[in-house]
Amino acid sequence: MPVAEQRGGSEKYLLDMLRAGRDTEINWVVILLEDGPMRAQIAAMGIRVEVITAKKFSKIGQTIQATLRIKDFCRKNNIGMVIGWMTKGHIYGSISRLLGSPALPVHFQHGYANPPGGFDKLALSLPVAGVLACSRFVLDSQLALYKNKARGFVAYPGVAVDEYSPATLPSMEECRAKLGLPASVPVIGTVGRLQHWKGMHTLIDALPAIHAKHPDAHVVLVGGTHALEPDYEAFLQKRIADAGLQSHVRVTGFQSNIAEWMQAMSVFVHASNTEPFGIVVIEAMALGKPVIAGAQGGPREIITEGENGLLAGFEDANAVANGVLRYLDDPGWARQVGEKARVRAQDFSLAHCAEGVINAVRELGKK
Repeated sequence: MPVAEQRGGSEKYLLDMLRAGRDTEINWVVILLEDGPMRAQIAAMGIRVEVITAKKFSKIGQTIQATLRIKDFCRKNNIGMVIGWMTKGHIYGSISRLLGSPALPVHFQHGYANPPGGFDKLALSLPVAGVLACSRFVLDSQLALYKNKARGFVAYPGVAVDEYSPATLPSMEECRAKLGLPASVPVIGTVGRLQHWKGMHTLIDALPAIHAKHPDAHVVLVGGTHALEPDYEAFLQKRIADAGLQSHVRVTGFQSNIAEWMQAMSVFVHASNTEPFGIVVIEAMALGKPVIAGAQGGPREIITEGENGLLAGFEDANAVANGVLRYLDDPGWARQVGEKARVRAQDFSLAHCAEGVINAVRELGKK
């Protein structure tokens, strides 16, 4: 794992998978390529964790030294397979194989990069024993880039469905009171790091059409600034101001109590651009929320349109507004959709998540 702090879904997925899959026949060992909070989190699970610092690839000497350390570690500890949990991790694992590591290199693809650039392109040129992916959509895309010369498996991320359960959380009204949200109006929300491809601006753009029928509706955007797009929050604030929506939109910044924010929402929207999977979609569904998710990518493997959720194209404000209004105008149907969403979310429990990775590892380890 190249990073050692939880910044998004990929890091959360690793922690969740280890937590659910630690008491199995697989002996997990985690190599972090930097030091940080995840070191202690993983060690607290009783799983061995090693820090082998690997900085920028431009530092050739440091790169070679780190790769040799990985090779020696795998030899000394009889490691049979090394899963690059992100592209940088795959590069180091594959190069260590070229240098004599006994561990089969496996690439776990969490994102969608087509056409690939930079590190993704480099990774495609290196040895790989197999590919894991967070969705069928991502796997098909990745195998096409490998020209179908690698074995591939889908291992869907999981969600702690017991933590995202209406039965274990305060009520919507209690959560709104705690979070300072209006008590008796529609609250439409989204959760994610502030990036353009996540589509937060589309929800803002949809609000005037929603206000035509529900003038008291509020929008809440939950998530912190992304280091690669530090200006996106200012972009959102300007969009809000230009539309005169300051009193109806709240940008919360980073929040750790995501389940409570979701519980406070009437409708959850995550109409992103080609979402690789969509863990937050599952979290909202586990809470029984009526959901609108992106129409391309992983959400199509989660949601059956019109049954347990709705889909909307990226930057299609009309589709988002129409979906929100469909839910708000028919509360009985919205509840029915939410109930079916809760049932569907159980298919993505942490136990199922770990089982998917373990089954893939078993198959890849067969001669």
